[in-house]
Amino acid sequence: MDGQYGEKYNKDNHSNVSFKNQEENDEKKYLKDNHSNQSNRTRNRRKSNNFNYESEVLKQASLKLEQYLKESEDKSQSDKFKLLINSPVEDDVFDEKKEKIKEHEDVEEELTFWQKVAIFFDLDLLQDFTFINLMLGITLANFNELNFSILTPFILGDYGMTKPQVAFFMSLLAGVDLCVRFCIPFIAGKIGWDNNSFFLFGVLSMALGRVVLSFCQTYSVVLLVAVMIGFGKGFRTVFMALVIPTHVPLHKLPGATGIQLLTAGIVYLALGPVVGKNLFI
Repeated sequence: MDGQYGEKYNKDNHSNVSFKNQEENDEKKYLKDNHSNQSNRTRNRRKSNNFNYESEVLKQASLKLEQYLKESEDKSQSDKFKLLINSPVEDDVFDEKKEKIKEHEDVEEELTFWQKVAIFFDLDLLQDFTFINLMLGITLANFNELNFSILTPFILGDYGMTKPQVAFFMSLLAGVDLCVRFCIPFIAGKIGWDNNSFFLFGVLSMALGRVVLSFCQTYSVVLLVAVMIGFGKGFRTVFMALVIPTHVPLHKLPGATGIQLLTAGIVYLALGPVVGKNLFI
């Protein structure tokens, strides 16, 4: 009777004993599902531990990924090794390589001394008329500029100019030359010309300035000529070193540069005495 009365009392009065047990079960289920030590019922929750759990999961995933990559690399290496061992074509490949090496050695043995020299110094470039034209153009332009730069003070002195005027002329020419050398790399990309066109423009500007100087001797015109020659000289100096590399391939560039320097030395030695003899007659 007492038991029945107690059950009826708990049922009718909604006792908090059973409700408390249900609340504890919900709390345990919440902590288990969320991997956290936070309380579902407390107002002020404790600090979560989800970060530690996630870091552990990430570590395990990274370890499994490294193990998988290592296994795949080992498998690919073993497959390659099996292919190398079981490949029936390898012997033929090595035989072909040996035959090519023998043929190359036979060709080298058949070459004469002058043929080896021509191959070593890339003398086959002399068969390219465009290269010869560029090489001679650069050489003659440098030769003319060198002689004119040396003789300019004497020419201005013959025109009756004083030493300060001659010095100012040379300083103005050099200043314009330096400014053009500094600014032209930024301007050339926007203009869009090739290196040969820039070099030709500089040489023509210098030639035009010398022609004007030979006909006009007033000091204001002479200063204008200094600006014109300095402008052209800057173009010539910057793009002179880019003309030959633009034309020849990269593996022949050392030979082309050597041939150009050798030609320049021969022209300087041959034409220098001729210019000096005609000047002082």
